Amino acid sequence: MEMENPLKEAFVFPNEQEFADAIVYRIQHQSLVMKPVLRPKTCSIIFLRRVYRRNVWSLYLTFADKLRRGKGEFPSTGLPCHVYNAIDAMHQTANGFVQLMRKEDCDSLDKFKSLLVSAFGCMFTLAMKVMPTLTYFQDARQANRRERMRNSEDYDDVAASTLIDTRYLAHQRCAEEFPLTVDVDNVANFVDPNVMRWLEELEREHGFRFKEPHCAKLSLNPKWKGLARCTNAKASKT
Repeated sequence: MEMENPLKEAFVFPNEQEFADAIVYRIQHQSLVMKPVLRPKTCSIIFLRRVYRRNVWSLYLTFADKLRRGKGEFPSTGLPCHVYNAIDAMHQTANGFVQLMRKEDCDSLDKFKSLLVSAFGCMFTLAMKVMPTLTYFQDARQANRRERMRNSEDYDDVAASTLIDTRYLAHQRCAEEFPLTVDVDNVANFVDPNVMRWLEELEREHGFRFKEPHCAKLSLNPKWKGLARCTNAKASKT
């Protein structure tokens, strides 16, 4: 019978790869559930706005769930304030880009793609800014488990004091540099260019695209286009 290693367990706090995988899944998922090649005559701004807004909010909810995952480790005090600040900043960021997608000048597939990439880049950057703290907590958690294995009688006191110390130190490590808000109109100064290139490549490979590459703008409703064509045809016959 194989003995279970008591020190071997799943990570409670998310790592960088988990956030990256969430982005890859979200971008690839849209092409799995819907055909990635669109026809301009049957596609509308309303459709694109709905899809891209949903993708932005879905990624925010995924990231927020990951950041809250370690809440059970601090039943009395809760997560450090800047972890909640990260979640709040992501919410504001997602909402900011959704509002930009609602504007009238967001009238082409390229604009929706650009806003999606920028939104994902900002939220990923926010997650990376809190990553040193999450890594620090994960290391402290494993150290506490080792302490418990060595001396189970003293574990409660040691664990409590260690968590307080690590919580304070982790707060000091990133509280000063953590942004409370993100300027959605000025992403270039916030997101690493390498991250933007990675996201643009992902969206280019797996995102929506038109069958006719020269198509730039879309109608508000594709049915209106059909009605306009019928009206023009009747007018030409009279």
